[in-house]
Amino acid sequence: MIKDSEFKIAGLLCSKLCHDLISPVGAINNGLEFLKESNSDEFNDGQQIIANSAKLAADRLGYYRLAFGRLGNNEVIKFKIIKEHIDKLSNEKRLEIEWIGIENYIEFEIYERIGKLLMNYMLLISEFVPRGGRSEIILTNSALDPNFSIKLYSDKLILKDDALKDLENGIEIQNVTVRNIVFFYCLILANVSNKTPFFENRPPTNIILGVA
Repeated sequence: MIKDSEFKIAGLLCSKLCHDLISPVGAINNGLEFLKESNSDEFNDGQQIIANSAKLAADRLGYYRLAFGRLGNNEVIKFKIIKEHIDKLSNEKRLEIEWIGIENYIEFEIYERIGKLLMNYMLLISEFVPRGGRSEIILTNSALDPNFSIKLYSDKLILKDDALKDLENGIEIQNVTVRNIVFFYCLILANVSNKTPFFENRPPTNIILGVA
């Protein structure tokens, strides 16, 4: 029988995904309305709105499908696929990424659960820099089962007290909300991957987090 906590996690993840997809899908609808009311000079603008929004929606769906999709036992995935999705996310979020140690992984496969874990961590940190920033992703350990450390830098770093508390102390199931569901899922993935999460706060412009 499915536990109430599992229903809660599934429901919050769905709420998170729907929230993030409303914006580009709504923009597509607005673009269609714009085309109906526009003259010939404005037609190209409407087409561009629709094209950009459709691409954004497709990119987000592709990211979420891999980051939140079915979790196998020891399934593997090419690391370059994970990197491609993260690079698309970073472009959308105006987050500059420097990959350190990637030459030891880019041509190899890693455990899919580790790829999902890294993707969820990147989704998490993107929420702390809504105006963009810079990050270093440092990869260590074996090619199949890497550890990673993410250093995030931004003059506009936004880390609210509740998020800081979660990062420092973890989250109990009864305290999970749509705001912290991504980090809670990171903790689940870290646990099933036999990884230990870590976090270091270096205010006001720098945080370090990852798994070892």
